[in-house]
Amino acid sequence: MNTQFVATLTVEELRIVIGEEVRKKILELTPPPPEKFLSPKETCAMLGISLQTLSNYTKQGKLIDHRFGTRKIWYKNSEIMAALVTFKKYKLSPAA
Repeated sequence: MNTQFVATLTVEELRIVIGEEVRKKILELTPPPPEKFLSPKETCAMLGISLQTLSNYTKQGKLIDHRFGTRKIWYKNSEIMAALVTFKKYKLSPAA
């Protein structure tokens, strides 16, 4: 049910109110940005670890790799950030 009310607004105040409502609606309708994938080399640079440590983390399940095609390996940026939070939560060094 729509509520109707009478208010005295200046043109500028009305413009601000409408602008705020339009911004809210645009944010609601805007899709989230696509997931960013990083190569193993980029992932190592972000975490400050070697490729061997990255491989060990993947085998241990600390990080999840994603394969597109037959050989290329990628890591999701969001999963890397979540792993960093986990490392900090348990006070582990990423290189441990």
